[in-house]
Amino acid sequence: MHLNTFNLVVIGAGALGCAVLENVGKVDFSSVTVVDGDIVSKENLKNQTLYSAEDARQLKYKSDAAKSAMEKTNGRTKFVSGPFYVGESRIGGVVKNADLVIDTTDNVRTRLIINDACSKRKVPLLFASLRGNNGFCCVVDWKAACFNCIYRNSRPEDAEGCGTISAEAAATAGKLIFEKAVAFLGSKAGQNLFTSFSIDPFSISAVKINRDEKCEACSGRTYEHRLDNGFIQMCGGGIKFSLQMPIDLDRLVLSLEGAEPKDGGSAVFCRKGDKTLFISKFGDFLFTGYGKNEAKELIYGLFSSGALVS
Repeated sequence: MHLNTFNLVVIGAGALGCAVLENVGKVDFSSVTVVDGDIVSKENLKNQTLYSAEDARQLKYKSDAAKSAMEKTNGRTKFVSGPFYVGESRIGGVVKNADLVIDTTDNVRTRLIINDACSKRKVPLLFASLRGNNGFCCVVDWKAACFNCIYRNSRPEDAEGCGTISAEAAATAGKLIFEKAVAFLGSKAGQNLFTSFSIDPFSISAVKINRDEKCEACSGRTYEHRLDNGFIQMCGGGIKFSLQMPIDLDRLVLSLEGAEPKDGGSAVFCRKGDKTLFISKFGDFLFTGYGKNEAKELIYGLFSSGALVS
């Protein structure tokens, strides 16, 4: 088996994503693309071991920091950073050349978007989640059930969360998920087996899931995602919002009190008391300390002032 012929895409570089990437970075692939629009914060350092205090100080994108960390130990794989949030208008370009997409995101809406895009292009998808000491993973090859088959029947909590994940639990789960990915790429084994696991004490079980004939994603029918469009509640009390298009940061700075250019002018950072706002040139917003209605009002105000173009 020659893994150096495969192109991987890992979406989500939080605690679980970092643990998966630490394993991925030790092996030679053709390319590994990391996609995450979040920035590194000092709170991430306790359970996201790819990042450093300097990354947090510089407000580096997680995807950029992960790429740099892996390049230091592996000069044979091409590492690519996607410092943005995925949405309907971006996800197609992200997954189109992938041999396997690994989804370690922490919210259902993003998972549905990834699932739909991979379904339309028949790109294999490994979705995984970890909450506390318990997690699950599954490789979807589109011959049987997909993530939406499970979601539409079980309706788990929309915000899966990551605040309670320890570095030790993430490391164990990351190794397990990486092994599932390698097994699939090597022999196409283990697909469509929904694997649930517990970290301490360690236990694992797997069951084959059946395709739901009414599943919108598998059937290719157009449907609207059931979650609030645009806004995504994150773990840690943060809120994400994405316009899914580039914006003029120079014009935006004029409409935001206390806005400072960051990351060489590719982003804007604002602080107001214990509230912070990070805005990237890709049109992604990361609110910390804001309520959802406050975040919406700020976005609507920027549209009204002409700082944003719809």
